Amino acid sequence: MNTPKATGFVRTIQRANGPTYYAQLRLPDGRQPKYRLGLVWGKRSRPAAGYLTAAQAAAELERILAGERDDIDVGPRRDRPTFKTISEEWLADRARECRESTIHDYRHTVRGTLRPYFGDDTIAETITTADINAYRDKLLDDGRAGRTVNKRLVALHGIYELAIDRHGLRENPVARAKRAKQKRRKLEQYLTAPEVLLLAERADTEQDADLYQIAAWTGLRFGELKALRLGDINYADALIYVNRNWPVHGSEDDPKSGKPRAVPLWDQAAVILDKISRRDQLNGDTDYVFLGPAGDPLGYDWTIQRFKVARNAAKLQSPRPNPRTLTFHDLRHTYGTLAARLYGNLHMVQEYMGHESITTTELYAHFTPRTDAASVGTAGLAALLSPDPTATGQQDSLPGAAEGQRRGSEPATGGATESN
Repeated sequence: MNTPKATGFVRTIQRANGPTYYAQLRLPDGRQPKYRLGLVWGKRSRPAAGYLTAAQAAAELERILAGERDDIDVGPRRDRPTFKTISEEWLADRARECRESTIHDYRHTVRGTLRPYFGDDTIAETITTADINAYRDKLLDDGRAGRTVNKRLVALHGIYELAIDRHGLRENPVARAKRAKQKRRKLEQYLTAPEVLLLAERADTEQDADLYQIAAWTGLRFGELKALRLGDINYADALIYVNRNWPVHGSEDDPKSGKPRAVPLWDQAAVILDKISRRDQLNGDTDYVFLGPAGDPLGYDWTIQRFKVARNAAKLQSPRPNPRTLTFHDLRHTYGTLAARLYGNLHMVQEYMGHESITTTELYAHFTPRTDAASVGTAGLAALLSPDPTATGQQDSLPGAAEGQRRGSEPATGGATESN
């Protein structure tokens, strides 16, 4: 986005000493001052002192707009913050409260997208709601998902809210901006249980094979797997305690949700973890379960590269009919599909996967079993279609059946009613 510049035109105003040329300006910060240029000279001869021809007045206006007049400042007022100023202040404010990984994402949004678009030197107050809507439309035209667009608008809104508090900006231009329509998230890729074993068979090392299976049988995120210690495994109660997370951009910290959780330890995972705990070295409770080549914490880039090799060797680039390629994170989705099918309770799945909202867990709703739905529907429809409900023994189960029987069983003459 180009930085707004001063514009203006020459106007003539009648004064007591005669018509006078003025430079009428519109400055980037919204001010519209006018400056006296000189008296109007309408004769063909050389202008007298203090007078200007129309061409001279126009030339003087151009000098002003170009910033060549030392006595007239057409730049931004020094007390008006630029977009760079307010966005960097917001980043500094967020850094005091957010996780390192979150701040990494915010910096990418501000410095990689917002500042290049709106311009570092743009006066913050000159950005309008129309500018925000134009930015939203550009993102959508570039193929950005509605969720991504709205996340950037949320950041922009926060930037301006802080600027209102610190610099006295009059309004937040993002407040009235239109949000993008978000599509309901769809589960694009996951593996079946046999496919998980196939992936493990194609792993380059034994630890890689173990890692892929533990990811699929527990649903832990990569950062949670990286931070998992041998002492977090409770074999007696069949639980894995998720006490820490190690995000890709950040250091070891609390879990993503901000609170620890316990995940059921399936036997298929317990056997693998028990084997790992019996290795010759680095087998104490505080040692990490999965290690890098030199016994250091697991590296992200190294791990993902090896996963892709194993995935391609197993011909699992796109196991489900979807153009998106299978990723390591889809092993967590694999657990979600398995847990939804096995437990049949999305609230349990939400707890085990550490989702803050059940809305996220509903991604796996269609995997919850409904095996009796057809039989229940068949029996109910059969009762409704029966010419004599009493013959099928379904009379009392039909809606309003008992009430209808009571109404219909009263004799017209007021005699005694029949009992069932």
